[in-house]
Amino acid sequence: MSVDRVKQYLKQFGAQDRIMEFAQSSATVELAAQAVGVDAARIAKSLSFESESGCLLIVAAGDARIDNSAFKAQFGRKARMLTPERALELTGYAVGGVCPFDVNADAVEVWLDESLRRFGTVFPACGSSNSAIELTLEELERFSHARGWVNVCKSWQGTYPRVIDMHAHIFPGVSQLPGLPVILQHGPEHPGQPPAQTGVQDRGRHLHPAQGVAGHE
Repeated sequence: MSVDRVKQYLKQFGAQDRIMEFAQSSATVELAAQAVGVDAARIAKSLSFESESGCLLIVAAGDARIDNSAFKAQFGRKARMLTPERALELTGYAVGGVCPFDVNADAVEVWLDESLRRFGTVFPACGSSNSAIELTLEELERFSHARGWVNVCKSWQGTYPRVIDMHAHIFPGVSQLPGLPVILQHGPEHPGQPPAQTGVQDRGRHLHPAQGVAGHE
């Protein structure tokens, strides 16, 4: 099974036991969000596109959509998604479980989209249509051997507050997304449960959680 392949791969980082496997499907962003118990935006979806070498794998936030003009400006080609058969051939994972771990670096280029930077931790799949793992952005970048960060998505800017998970290992700089409020959250007491919201900070002001939180449910 592909999830076993990812478990074996993540052993080198001591993260194999952090993989979550679900009784229900997590093949889509919505299903994954329900399975994990978080907002869909925090699901790190892996989108596979054609490239000269084979595949461009863009890992983006669940609420983000590819911006065709930004994609072409970044990569010098139109955004053409791989067929499910071609994605399986190049990444080794079937659609619904595609992830950036243990892929052939000669055929697959992994890039992380800026839409992920709103969050302290995100949840990519782990090779199967019923798995996920919670990773900080530093871990995601390191575990995936990503080539870098790109800004090739749209429909996420200003639609969701920047979330900082208090249990995350790192806290990306708030200044990277000026103007967005910051929700402070404590980490979940139990894996798979959403963190408890404690309040919102916006440019030094402390607000009640119900105020000024666009796009957060």
